[in-house]
Amino acid sequence: MSPQGTNTDQTAATRFLEEYDGEASVMCNRFMEASWDFNTNVTDFNRRKMLAQQMQWAKFHREKWTEATSFAWKNFTNPTVRRMFSFLTVLGKVALPKAKMEEVRGEEREKKSKKEIQYEEEEKEGKIHT
Repeated sequence: MSPQGTNTDQTAATRFLEEYDGEASVMCNRFMEASWDFNTNVTDFNRRKMLAQQMQWAKFHREKWTEATSFAWKNFTNPTVRRMFSFLTVLGKVALPKAKMEEVRGEEREKKSKKEIQYEEEEKEGKIHT
């Protein structure tokens, strides 16, 4: 169940969503660029850069979650606004402590990158046909 607050100002809620959209686009782009750098050039430096961006995204999401949950969004009349708030008021992995989240996400990315490299090597050796 997604939490909600007591602020019933739908105009303020819509303004919040518009601001969130712009800020989230920038944050997402930064993360995707760092992720691309790591996935195309698996180095410790790129891994740290990607993890730093993940941590920034998590911090941003937690802050926006706090703001989003201040609105009584379930009572808003605009279904699009309600739908957006239903997504923003779910924390997911960003609720994990910082160190644990960094560990989990780093391991996930590293495993994925290593599997992709192994696939490419097997493909070159003729073990996999595309």
